[in-house]
Amino acid sequence: MAKISSELREKIRKNPNKEFRVLIVVDEECDPGCLPIPVKKKWMGNILLADVKGSEITQLILNPDIQSIEEDGRVQSSPI
Repeated sequence: MAKISSELREKIRKNPNKEFRVLIVVDEECDPGCLPIPVKKKWMGNILLADVKGSEITQLILNPDIQSIEEDGRVQSSPI
């Protein structure tokens, strides 16, 4: 299973110096302080929010404690 989507991978390939706001899912046992990035928020124990450059994402996906990295997107609800 890929740790990042093909869309995010393509964005990183086109602009590795761009900063992305991402959600990072880590193993439950992972200490976010051990990751080489500043974490902005932490949810449910293993979901992290961070602003990282594309080149940093390509390094993070090599970390065995990281399950997935997704670009954070704005979610809107629609009336029923």
